Amino acid sequence: MKNPVLTLLFVSIAYSCFSQVRLIFDTDMGSDCDDAGALAVLHKLADKEEATILGFIYSSGVFSGLGENITTGNRKLPDTPDENPVKEIYSLWNGAIEKGRHSWDQVAVLVAVRPELFNFETWGSLRQVEGDKTFWDKANNNPRHSSVALKTGMIELELLIEDLMSELPK
Repeated sequence: MKNPVLTLLFVSIAYSCFSQVRLIFDTDMGSDCDDAGALAVLHKLADKEEATILGFIYSSGVFSGLGENITTGNRKLPDTPDENPVKEIYSLWNGAIEKGRHSWDQVAVLVAVRPELFNFETWGSLRQVEGDKTFWDKANNNPRHSSVALKTGMIELELLIEDLMSELPK
C-alpha cells in the first residue's frame, strides 16, 4: 500500500526544486557597482527560493539597455547597516549611494527570475552601430534576440530592486 503523505511530500519537494529558475550568472564584475547590486538581488531571490544559483562566469559581452533608466542604490541602501557590502560598494563608486546608479545587471537578473514583470518582443534583432550604440531593429529578425520592456512602472521596479539589494543575506 502506498503512503499518500510520503508521496505528497515527494511531489512537493520535487515541484519546489524544479519550479525555481536555475541560472548561471554572467557578469562583468568589477567594472561598476551595479554588478554587486545584481549579485545581492540574485542571492536574495535565492533566499526566497525563487532561483537556484548554479554558478558564475565573467564576461563583458552582454548588454541590457533597459537598466539605463532604472536608478537604484540611493533610496533604501543608505539606511542599511554599515556591514551591508552592497552599501559599501555603492559608497565607493562615484557617489552612487547619494545619486544612485543605472541598474542594467539587476534588471537582467529580474528578467531571468521574474519574467512576469516584463513584456518580450520576439520579432526583430539587436543591432550595434558606432561601437557601443545599440538599437532594436524591427525590420530584420533574429529568433535568438528579444526586446524587453517593463509591464510595471520604473519607480515600482526601482523600489523592488532597492528592497532586494538592501536586505542582508541569510
